[in-house]
Amino acid sequence: MKRIFTLIAVALAAVAMPAEAQKIKRANEAISRANELIIESRFEEVNTIVDSLLAIDPNYSDALYLRSCLLMEDDNYADALDYCNLAIEYHTRKSFYDSKSTYFTRGNLKALLGKYNDAITDFSQALELTPKKDNTHRTKVLFNRSGCYFYEGDYANTERDLLDAFNYDDGTKFGDILASLGDLYLKIGDYQRVIKCSDMLLDAYIYPAYGSIATPHRHGRQKYRQIYDAHRHGSYMHAQNSDTLL
Repeated sequence: MKRIFTLIAVALAAVAMPAEAQKIKRANEAISRANELIIESRFEEVNTIVDSLLAIDPNYSDALYLRSCLLMEDDNYADALDYCNLAIEYHTRKSFYDSKSTYFTRGNLKALLGKYNDAITDFSQALELTPKKDNTHRTKVLFNRSGCYFYEGDYANTERDLLDAFNYDDGTKFGDILASLGDLYLKIGDYQRVIKCSDMLLDAYIYPAYGSIATPHRHGRQKYRQIYDAHRHGSYMHAQNSDTLL
């Protein structure tokens, strides 16, 4: 009799496992569809998908993460952080979103709420979880962490992260990194380097010859032209009011 019950239990487990696998598959398909809708800015439809997933499993980490992202899109950073905390708490190896993304998002939320030291901790965790070959994500994390260091007045680590981001960058954040380095050097009074960063911005984004950098759209040129003018003006104004020669 005991053997019969054992065989029944094994048979039931064999049935349950495919059912569980199907459940995970359907959930992942729903999350994948939600990602497509986010790209198309169809947020109401994403909300509907998230509601349906959380109605089935309130602790479903991927749905919690998506809800966090939707709230972040609505500038509701406090509630978004609560959901992101839950997404990280219930994250598993089977989760659709990887841990480097959830920690990166939580770091961004904490930074937006002015919790810069906490954000630095999350960005550091995201860096540890980022594969060595994923230079695009590494660049974004380093760049965002540098901003937290800057607002904390830690200019040495700000420069370190920006220079590391510059070295890892594939061209997607080149202008923003140069602009931030210019802001940093203007803040600490290193006007020679402000000029150098400004000149690199000029060569890469304002002049028509960009080398290996992809040609930015008109708005991009205007944005970096304004930054260039502000940095050059600030540096030369300092030079005129001091004995510093640039």
